[in-house]
Amino acid sequence: MTEINGGLDIYLKRGADSACMFLDKAKKECKKHTARPLVCRTHTCLPKSYCALELRGAVVNMLEDELVRRLLAEINMSGRFPKQAWQEILQKAQIEDYEKTPLSNYSVAELEKSCFNVKIKQIVNVGLWQELTM
Repeated sequence: MTEINGGLDIYLKRGADSACMFLDKAKKECKKHTARPLVCRTHTCLPKSYCALELRGAVVNMLEDELVRRLLAEINMSGRFPKQAWQEILQKAQIEDYEKTPLSNYSVAELEKSCFNVKIKQIVNVGLWQELTM
């Protein structure tokens, strides 16, 4: 997690070759996680079109914003930070900066089961939706 332009971002740490720093290239598997976190699942090495990049950005940003919004809500309720390293970054963040998303109505258990039932049209802006459906 890092702060970018006053907002929080969850990102994939990469090596000089743009591959994830936790990728064991010989085994073609992750050296750190047994189950792939969201940021890993949304990483792709395939050629990308403008629309594909825009769609990925919209979906990933919505998911990340929802994760940050929920994390800030939990901190506000408990007064505790999940990781000491994040404390300085998270102290600057305001929950009001993270509007509810189409995922806000789902519990964590429901998200684990039905996150991908959210309609893309609910997430992307009108211009991108028109480009995707042309």
